[in-house]
Amino acid sequence: MRLETVTVLCTLAIAACTVSTGLLTGSTLLLAVGAGSAADLLGSLLLYRPLRLEVDGGSEGEYRRLKHQTARTMGFILALTAVYVLAISVYKYASRLAPTASYLGIGMSLLAAVSMPFLAASKMRLAGKLDSRSLNAEAVGTLVGGLMAAVALIGLVGDALLRWWWIDSVVAMLLVQLLLREAFDAWRGQAPSG
Repeated sequence: MRLETVTVLCTLAIAACTVSTGLLTGSTLLLAVGAGSAADLLGSLLLYRPLRLEVDGGSEGEYRRLKHQTARTMGFILALTAVYVLAISVYKYASRLAPTASYLGIGMSLLAAVSMPFLAASKMRLAGKLDSRSLNAEAVGTLVGGLMAAVALIGLVGDALLRWWWIDSVVAMLLVQLLLREAFDAWRGQAPSG
């Protein structure tokens, strides 16, 4: 539960900073990362109840029902996030709108790209010790969040250094693929993302 609390706090900070910076700079890429982080945050919050049931030895039927509900909710949220990011990216690309450079966004993406894999590895180790399927699935979502941040970092640095007007939208469109894969997996009930 402490790892989930750390995840919630870290994800909340990343989501708040990337969304606000994305709005200020007009960066679709930062909005995509922020939306993904917000979905991860919701996934972590939704996981508390099934994880608590699993740890406390609750009924298998109730655990499965909650896990299924959590997975479906996260699948829907991630799919909506992907549609939003794709629509904004296509609009900005077609309009040739470039964001202003965002050094705060670069810093937050770097922090997330470095810290999220460590957090995911800690969750996976603990999930193995507890034999917790929910925690392991959520750890995979945390790892994907770190990958999204790394992809965003490449786009943000490319924009800041090379001033390629299109890179923000193109890299954001690449993140849509990750969001849709996570949405599909969650909807099938494989993993409540977090």
